[in-house]
Amino acid sequence: MEVESQVRQTSDTINANENVWVEIQLKTFTNWANEQLKPVGLSVTDLRTDFCDGLKLISLVEVLQKRKLKKIKKPINQHQYIENVQIALNAIASENIKLVNIGKNRIIIQLYSCNKY
Repeated sequence: MEVESQVRQTSDTINANENVWVEIQLKTFTNWANEQLKPVGLSVTDLRTDFCDGLKLISLVEVLQKRKLKKIKKPINQHQYIENVQIALNAIASENIKLVNIGKNRIIIQLYSCNKY
C-alpha cells in the first residue's frame, strides 16, 4: 500500500509540474505573439480561443512572412474558421517550417471550445 501511495504522489507531482510548464509556455508564446501583432494593432489574450477563427493566426503569419494571405475576412461558421486556419498552416508549410504537435486537427479541437459559433 505504501508503494502505491508513493507512486500516486509521484504521478500527481509530475502532472502538477507539467501543468506549470504548459502555463509558462502559454504565457511566453502569448507575449511573443503580442509583440509580433502589435504593429498591426492586434493582440491575443488566450491562445486557446483567440486563434480559433484563424484571423489572428493569419495576421501573425502575415507579419512574420511580410506578405498578405487570402482569407475569409468575416468567418461566420466552423467551416470558414477551419479554412482560415488551413490557410495559415499552408503558408507556414510553404516556408518549409515543420510544426511539431500543432496541426489543423489540434486547432480544430479547440474550435469546439470556442464560443464564436
